[in-house]
Amino acid sequence: MGRQKQNSIVKYVANYFFALLMLLAFVMLCFVVFLSKQLTYSSIRREMSIELRQNAKYMHVKDDGYVLDEEFLFQDSEYIFVILDDKGKLLQGVYPQNFPADLEVNSGKLRTIKVNGIDYYFQDRQSLHSPLAIRCVIEQSKADSDYDKFVYLTWGFVLFILGISVGMWKLLERREMRQINQVVEMVGKIGREKSLSRRIEYNGRFAEIVSLVQANNRMLGQLQEMFETQKRFTSDVAHELRTPITVLMAECEYAGQKIQKEGEVWEAFQVIERQISKMNCIIVQMLNLSRLDQDKMKLNREWIDLGEIVDSVCDDISFQDTKQVEFIINIAPEFNVYADIGLMTILIQNLLDNAVKYGPDGGRVWIWSQETREEYLLHIKDEGKGISKENQEKIFQRFFRVEKSELIEGFGLGLSMVKRIAEKHNGSVTVESALGRGSTFTLHLPRHVEGDGD
Repeated sequence: MGRQKQNSIVKYVANYFFALLMLLAFVMLCFVVFLSKQLTYSSIRREMSIELRQNAKYMHVKDDGYVLDEEFLFQDSEYIFVILDDKGKLLQGVYPQNFPADLEVNSGKLRTIKVNGIDYYFQDRQSLHSPLAIRCVIEQSKADSDYDKFVYLTWGFVLFILGISVGMWKLLERREMRQINQVVEMVGKIGREKSLSRRIEYNGRFAEIVSLVQANNRMLGQLQEMFETQKRFTSDVAHELRTPITVLMAECEYAGQKIQKEGEVWEAFQVIERQISKMNCIIVQMLNLSRLDQDKMKLNREWIDLGEIVDSVCDDISFQDTKQVEFIINIAPEFNVYADIGLMTILIQNLLDNAVKYGPDGGRVWIWSQETREEYLLHIKDEGKGISKENQEKIFQRFFRVEKSELIEGFGLGLSMVKRIAEKHNGSVTVESALGRGSTFTLHLPRHVEGDGD
C-alpha cells in the first residue's frame, strides 16, 4: 500500500471549510441570479402593464375608429407604443427598425423577440369594447439595467464575503499553524538536544492535539526517569567497583615485585594486570561521565593556549605509540580559548587517541586551527577507514564502537566523553567522514564568553 501524502491538519480542515464556503457561495449566487431574473421579469411585465394602462386612458374608441388625446404618447422614456388592429396590423406609431409588423395580438402576456441582434420585450393590451390594441416595446438591455445592477451588486457582495472568509481562513491557519509549529519545533529541539527535562506546551483549541501533547509529556517524563535511573546505576556501579579495583591494582603491583618474571605464571600475571588496568580505565571514564551528566564536575575555566595542550598530548602519544604516526600540526600562535584545562586535555587526548588507533601504521594525523566571528575551531583529520553515514551519529553514544575488533583497543566511551565536555563548554563536536577517506573531527567552541558559569 502506497504511503498517503501528508498534509497539515489545519490546512486540511481549512481547505475543506473554504471549499464548502465556495460551494455555498456558488449556490447562493445561482439562486440570487435565478430569483432576480424572475423578479425582474415580473417587474418589467408589471411596469409595462402600468404604462399600457396609463396610455390606454388617452385612446377613445368610436364606431368609425378611435380618437387619441394629446396626452397619448407613442414614446415614453424607453417605451415605444403602437396601435394595432385585432390581426396585429400596424395602424399608428413606429416600430423599432426591422421590427416585425405581423405579430399577432396576445393581450397581457410579456413576450421577447430578437431583431438584428437586439433583444426586445413587448406586451399587448386589447381594448374591451373594440378589436383595437396597444403594443408596448422596449429593448431588453434598457429594461434589464436595474437587473444587471442588482446582479453586479450580488457579485460584489459574494466576492466581499469570500474575501472576508479567505482573510479569516488565513488568519485561522496562521494562528493555529503557529501554535502547532511551535509544538513541532519543541519536539525537534528535544530530539536534537536530547533534553528530556523539557516539556511540550500547547495552548490551542484542538482537544486531540492537547491529548497528544499530554501523552508525549508523560512519555518524556518516563524516559527521563529511566535515563536518570540508568545514570545513577552507572555511577553507583562505578563507585562500588573503584575500591576493589584499586585494591587489585595495589596487590598486582606488590605481587609484581615478588613474582618470578618468567614462565607461564608471569604471563598469566601480566594478562591479569592488563585487564585490571583496562577495567580501571573504564571505571574512571564512567565516573567522569557520571559527574558530567549530574553536573558534579565544576569547571575551572581560564584562558588556555590550545596549541600547547595539543603539543603536549602529541608528545605523550608519540612516546608510547608503536605505530609511528606523524602529527602535522598547524595551529595559530596563542590560540587561546576559555576552558577548563583538565577537561580540554581529556577531550584532545581522546580525539587524538582515536585518530591514531584507527589510522594505519606510519600514517599521518593533521591538526589545524580556525577562527570565525562566532567560534574557535580545532580540526583533527586522520587516514583511517572512515565512518559510514549511518554510524556518524552513533559514534557519540556510550559503548558504541564502529569496529569491534579485539585488535583495536577501546571501550566506546571516549567520544561520549568528548561530546559531553564540549557541551559543558557550550560547544559541540562534529565529524565529516566517508568510507575509505578518513575522518575529520571538529571541536567548536564559542568565541564570545557570556560568563564562567558551569
